[in-house]
Amino acid sequence: MNVNRIVRERRFLLKEITLNFLAHLKGIALRKGGFDISRDTLHFSLEEPMEKTCIVCPLTGFNIYFNKKFIIGALITVVWFNVFASIWHGMVMAEAYSATSTLWRNPSEMDPLLLNGGLSVLAFFASYIFMKGYSGTGIREGIRFGIIMTLLFLGLGLVTNATQPIPWSIIQMWVLGDLIQYSVGGILLALYFGRNT
Repeated sequence: MNVNRIVRERRFLLKEITLNFLAHLKGIALRKGGFDISRDTLHFSLEEPMEKTCIVCPLTGFNIYFNKKFIIGALITVVWFNVFASIWHGMVMAEAYSATSTLWRNPSEMDPLLLNGGLSVLAFFASYIFMKGYSGTGIREGIRFGIIMTLLFLGLGLVTNATQPIPWSIIQMWVLGDLIQYSVGGILLALYFGRNT
């Protein structure tokens, strides 16, 4: 690689970073192209722009990629999370919630838009986390994802139990629900991404 090419690429990179930051400030962060991070250097390829749409984080400079495969996978997960939550929390855990009704809002006061919206946000970012670690090992990968996410939320459950008067039995049911929800979600994503690679 000659010196002129390096200088040209560095100028191009600086221009891209500046334009992306300015675009983000204006609220326009979507663009075509991408970075390839290898070892400790940041290298921009002039010849092979990536075919994914990305959002550039103005703080870290990292690209967050969204492509058609990811969007469809995220939608599958959103549907699964909402269906599972309505069955698990609406039917399976209904008796436990009734026994501790003083801890919760009345069902008439609960906002379904916020419930479904919150589940959709969880599903979207769970899909993104899955995609970033996807290695193509099939159903085992989905189960591994479910176990990791369950352990993450187990920590939250322990903190909740320590700071709020929520019975340990409900925390245990939440952990079991997380294991089912994230494992099946991971399996669905593994099957979908594996089929479309």
